[in-house]
Amino acid sequence: MVTGLDIWNMTRASGFVAFGLLWLSVVWGLFASTRLARGWPGAAQSIDLHEHLSFLALSFTLLHVLVLALPSEHRFTLVELLVPFAARRDRVLLGIGQLALGLSVVITVSFYVRKRIGPRLWRLLHYTALLVYVGALLHATLLGTDSATPGARLYYFATTGVVLFLLFVRVGSALQQRGLPGPGRPAGAHATLALDRTSCDPPAHAEGRDHHRAGAAPVGHRGSEPLADRGKLRVALGAAERQ
Repeated sequence: MVTGLDIWNMTRASGFVAFGLLWLSVVWGLFASTRLARGWPGAAQSIDLHEHLSFLALSFTLLHVLVLALPSEHRFTLVELLVPFAARRDRVLLGIGQLALGLSVVITVSFYVRKRIGPRLWRLLHYTALLVYVGALLHATLLGTDSATPGARLYYFATTGVVLFLLFVRVGSALQQRGLPGPGRPAGAHATLALDRTSCDPPAHAEGRDHHRAGAAPVGHRGSEPLADRGKLRVALGAAERQ
């Protein structure tokens, strides 16, 4: 016979596993959006793994929730478990977890309707996975009976630190792809680098060709001007990087 203690242990254990799987899903989603994932394991394989991790996280979350509907002194009704902020006790913290669960369902279902909704809307939906993670973190740390233990604190701090680090890297990569300075990079360095790459070598080659066509010597007073300009640009680049 299943006792109230057994039910409570099941919901605690499934909650820890669900949070870990959600963390893996978010971490892999951030990794899959980078160029590294295109080389290994590949774009298609990354999406498949992300999908399976999301499905597993949702499955254990539903187990974490629905086991509380079994007969015990901690029993909740299905309405209290599935409708946000409908519980008799701990309404706010349970409601945050319920909202995270609902959004997680939408994100997981989106894998199966990706072609219908289009890649743009699909990506926008998956950006909200960070909201799911934040909601689950608040629900777990503020309501969980084990959240005050050293092991649980280390678990939540370590996983959240990895998410923040990968998010920082992802944002920096996106800014650099758009031609904006990434985090920790001087604003003038990118512009000076672009100027040094695009403004120096082509004029020198073009001028050399014009001298050959005109029968003049390719090396002379005018031919040395691009070299002087290049030296000035490199000095400016060094000053921008020191700033």
